[in-house]
Amino acid sequence: MNKLLYSTIFLSAMAVALVAAPRLTSKRNAIRPDDNLLKLQVEYQDPGSSGKERVWDFSSLSPIDYAYKLTYSLPDTTDTARICGREHQTRYYYLQHRDSLWALGYENNLGYVTFTQPELLRRYPMAYGDTLRSQFEGSGQYGRRFSLQTKGHSWSTIDAAGKLILPGTELPRTLTLNPENDTMLYATSFYYPPVEQTEQLGEEDNYDEENEREITEGTDKKQ
Repeated sequence: MNKLLYSTIFLSAMAVALVAAPRLTSKRNAIRPDDNLLKLQVEYQDPGSSGKERVWDFSSLSPIDYAYKLTYSLPDTTDTARICGREHQTRYYYLQHRDSLWALGYENNLGYVTFTQPELLRRYPMAYGDTLRSQFEGSGQYGRRFSLQTKGHSWSTIDAAGKLILPGTELPRTLTLNPENDTMLYATSFYYPPVEQTEQLGEEDNYDEENEREITEGTDKKQ
């Protein structure tokens, strides 16, 4: 879960390129079903400080993964406001309504979380200096067996504007969206001693030793 959360936050912190205006708008930046995005994962480079008229020269970054895909689709074709984004073998569910984008939950082969209080991710339009705050709360399961709850507070700030230089191209009007959140609270609703817990997990298919240690250690700390 922690690896997934870190990955999501890191990717969301990347610069959002704008062609016509220095702001995020629903017309240019809203997610759309049937979009297929091919991302390039690269080595991390410090983008530097916030502010206006910044220049980010990422023209010589070393690629790590040339085929990082993100696809959007409609889980239910009769409800066009709810959209599913799929990447890293995880499905993220969103509600896009009027000027706002909400996170509804996510699921993968390790478990799922459904937000009873969705997280507000975007509100259009957004421009340099704007900050968006949201509270969220949800519940789900880890390993198809252990119940969990999560809640927290997140905030996103457009803290920089300038020119982005990429290999082979330049984007002169770019904003950076910097998301942060406080500690997310994960808790199992019951407790198994580590030995019994490992035995229970051994009954399930498709579990490796790393997953068993992750659950055992996390629950042991709650004792």
